[in-house]
Amino acid sequence: MKHFNFKILIALFVFTFTMLNASHSQTQISTVADLQAMSSNPSGEFILNNDIDMQNQNWSSFDFTGTLDGNGFSIMNLTIQHDGDRGGVFNNITGATISNLGLENITVNTPNAWAAALAGNASNSTVSKCFVSGSITSNGFAGSFIGHVDNSTVSECYSTATVTGRDHVGGIVAHINGNGGTIENCYYNGAVYSTGWQVGGIAGWAEGSAVISKCYAKGTTGSQSGFSGGMLGVAPGGQSVSITECIGMQTSMTTVNPDIEKTYRIVGDHGGATYTNNYGFDQMGLTDPHKFFWESEADGKDGADLTASQFKDASFYATNLSWDFKNVWYMDTDGPVLRWQGDYPTSVLNLEKSNIKIFSSQGQIHVVGAEANSLVEIYDIAGKLKVSEYITNSEPVYNVKGILIVRVTSAKGTIVGKLVNL
Repeated sequence: MKHFNFKILIALFVFTFTMLNASHSQTQISTVADLQAMSSNPSGEFILNNDIDMQNQNWSSFDFTGTLDGNGFSIMNLTIQHDGDRGGVFNNITGATISNLGLENITVNTPNAWAAALAGNASNSTVSKCFVSGSITSNGFAGSFIGHVDNSTVSECYSTATVTGRDHVGGIVAHINGNGGTIENCYYNGAVYSTGWQVGGIAGWAEGSAVISKCYAKGTTGSQSGFSGGMLGVAPGGQSVSITECIGMQTSMTTVNPDIEKTYRIVGDHGGATYTNNYGFDQMGLTDPHKFFWESEADGKDGADLTASQFKDASFYATNLSWDFKNVWYMDTDGPVLRWQGDYPTSVLNLEKSNIKIFSSQGQIHVVGAEANSLVEIYDIAGKLKVSEYITNSEPVYNVKGILIVRVTSAKGTIVGKLVNL
């Protein structure tokens, strides 16, 4: 099942898009065999043409240094049983770029590894606009996307996977090393648990100049022995880790048997972290025999109190935070979600009845017949909002190139057009 809803429209342009991509020497992946064959060219450029169902299929993880564009599709039902020290679709990714990819209903089970759905280790790599669902289990480090982060970035990603490890356990990544890394505009909504300690809703451990920014975590976070944090488990002393404008919205935070107070809504152990303008759910459940209430302080370990209604109120973010609700986030009924997830038109409504026409001519996008104050929105194929404006005349023209989705909302109704403007 596709979690990138805009693919419903873009499917009509598969042939055109495939030809465009071919000019960039991307290898098309359409079958299980195609996916398995990636290992023979680990530095190549790849693009998915459809969902790939790996149910009951063999998979041997390998090191990857290339580019993988999921194109809004998913690798589904993959099971990884790994005995090595790196566990995921890839063992290590180095200098790699991975985007627009779903890892749906994935199962990773490793004994003593850096374990994650995507890669056990990521060095000098970028991961963007991806999601994970399923379960990741390790007797070592465990995270949804990456086990061990080395100077890499994860942005605009989310996970609903269940993540369980022994230590250094995080909802998005497990461990960020001394070379740093960046986790931004991501969210986790699931159950993340450490059978030992050092667990966070976003990351279990972070060193160096690591940055966690504009992220939130929901669900539950807990550990057996402590250092449980809504965002981060541990930032050891002497580091320059930054946690900024993040929200811990877990229903509960748990530390079963700590020797001292080790449970906070933002960071479990704060020796090497600077935290600025963060928030925590005011009704979050707390289990820690040494801690009995949350402290409300935006620049403190627990963050400032945040109500459930504030979390779902766009005006709160406009007033108190600098989250980008034009290009990155969208306010859904239960809180912020990433725009690429589904804030895109999925059908054409009343195209003839509305008397509004959308077409491409001489390299420009034309909107004809829309009344003043109609809202025009144009998205590219990656789901990025390129134009959003209330028009002042009935025939606006836009110089936007590519495979596009155009939506016009007016008093007459909503019209959606899909265009190729090259």
